[in-house]
Amino acid sequence: MDNYYETCLKEIKNLISESKETEALEMVEVELSMPYIPEAYRSEFESLRDQLMIKPMSQAAFFTNIDDIKEALFSNQSQKAKALLSLENMNLRPYVEDLIELLRSNHLDDVVKRTLVMISMEQELRYEAFMVLDGKPYTLKIHEIDDPFESVHYQRIYECIVDTYESHNPSLMSLCMEVLNQAIMAAYPFVDETLTVDKIIDKTNAYLNQG
Repeated sequence: MDNYYETCLKEIKNLISESKETEALEMVEVELSMPYIPEAYRSEFESLRDQLMIKPMSQAAFFTNIDDIKEALFSNQSQKAKALLSLENMNLRPYVEDLIELLRSNHLDDVVKRTLVMISMEQELRYEAFMVLDGKPYTLKIHEIDDPFESVHYQRIYECIVDTYESHNPSLMSLCMEVLNQAIMAAYPFVDETLTVDKIIDKTNAYLNQG
């Protein structure tokens, strides 16, 4: 049975073979954004990213117009992925007002909003925005948010997973890390203090039992 990363790499390569480079690059970028990736897999993801980034911009791998990006964020999953990749590769400082408008929208899904916040933090943008996440209203100062991935709470969970599985079951450790990364993104940009190692292991085992 393939572990998570082998399955992910196969899916990316299948997308490339089907000429779906945008979706493939989005998957690669998501994996590389995670705090923990086994070194052997990190090298392969980086190699795939380099190959995909060589594709000339003329092939329309990215949007270059902010209005096109805004429209795509309300479209299908493929268009959303392309729009988010485009934003990651743009200097967003001239478009802060557009970001504020997008985050305020009640029609933009939470996953996109969380990703917009993450990209804004990565670019060290300074602005305040109102948004609704999980049905709750928030007014956030983006430049004052601490990176959840670096929180002490999550780091303790990471360390416990590594200590428990690294030496005798690295594949299960990788799966647990991926489940943890997904849980972090589900609460982003906040820290889910209720998350525990046991919950991550239970979710991972449930994922494995689906097969």
